[in-house]
Amino acid sequence: MDAHIIVISGLGYSGSSTLADSLSKRLNWELILAGERFRIYCRENGIDPNDAKQIPKEVHRQFDEKLTLEMGASVRTIFEGRIAIWLSTNLPYALRVWCRTDAITRITRCVQREGLSREKCAELIDNRDRTDSETFEMLYNIKLAQLPSGVLVVDTGVPVESYAEQIIELLA
Repeated sequence: MDAHIIVISGLGYSGSSTLADSLSKRLNWELILAGERFRIYCRENGIDPNDAKQIPKEVHRQFDEKLTLEMGASVRTIFEGRIAIWLSTNLPYALRVWCRTDAITRITRCVQREGLSREKCAELIDNRDRTDSETFEMLYNIKLAQLPSGVLVVDTGVPVESYAEQIIELLA
């Protein structure tokens, strides 16, 4: 496959950032984490990035438009973001990857990263999934449960490194 960029998406704690980081290091490609950039963008504009429902639609759209343009102009770059695979649908040289894993794995990862109880993590993940789903459906009519065509789906409940190698082989 002649991919100029790799675009990785997944729900919170699905392993998408870990996979993106692993690929970036192995390929020596630039890594752009959309969530990290969005939090910076919000702070610079006096917006609380943790309150997604309060963020104006225009702010989401402006950020996503800028990210989409950057994807179209990039080479040897890995983009990771919740809806990045949808934003890159019209980019012919993008390898698009969706990371999925079971709820127990996502909760375990949350506990390890956030230091919260399993119950708090389950609640946090459920709330975030619901908010994200509502936000992206409202903004773009994106249904997170319905992936666009042409997306490689990987189960990131297994060691991410094994998928990194498979994706690298696809690029050859």
